Amino acid sequence: STKAIDLHQIHVKDEDEGDGNDDGDDGNANEEDDTPTPTTDDSTDDQPTPVPHPKPKPKPKPGPTPVWPPDSGDLAPAYESAVYPLDGYTHMRYGAKVAANGDVLVVGTDSTGSSAGNKVYVYDIHQANATVLLGTLSSSKSADSFGQAVCVCDSYVFIGAATDDTVAFMSGAVYVYGYSHNSVSSAPTQLLQSPSPLSLGGGFGSSVAAAGGWLAVGAPMDSVAHSFSGAVYVYGLDETSG
Repeated sequence: STKAIDLHQIHVKDEDEGDGNDDGDDGNANEEDDTPTPTTDDSTDDQPTPVPHPKPKPKPKPGPTPVWPPDSGDLAPAYESAVYPLDGYTHMRYGAKVAANGDVLVVGTDSTGSSAGNKVYVYDIHQANATVLLGTLSSSKSADSFGQAVCVCDSYVFIGAATDDTVAFMSGAVYVYGYSHNSVSSAPTQLLQSPSPLSLGGGFGSSVAAAGGWLAVGAPMDSVAHSFSGAVYVYGLDETSG
């Protein structure tokens, strides 16, 4: 006998339809996929992107606590003696300027208005309580501020005379004397005058300092750079054979 065919069970394959195996399709077109669909929260779209905060830098470690006054090492000043003028003049202001180097002590005066005149005393102080006067230095010019500045270095004594007028009015000068432990020259071996082309009133010799083969002379009223702006002149102290 012939079995009847139910036409409703016949499935006609469409040309655009797969064979049921593509993309994992098992032919159950009506079966729903139970895989959850990821959702996005549109409310965060307008939020700014958070900026990470920089890590704080570590605080520097505290340094050593400053010590004041500074450590003076082995320095232990001990009073030994006093030096007084032997001339006996009043108002001579003995000790207005002082300088020392090794065993030599140089003491200046400021005798403006005194009959003593400006003088500079040179001492040998190599033994305590036995200060020996090597010589008394002075200038023949009463108004040249001789001894306004004093300095001693190597075998020389430098004495400033800020109002010396040898070159020009109050241009200034520095007197140079030689010394030893037994004596000091009674007359200057050299006279340094202001090298400034505008030396008038420059006050060359108002201050002097020497060390390490160099001499510096201050001229606080020098007008080379600007009007009365001042200058410092530096000299080398290399000895020349003669």
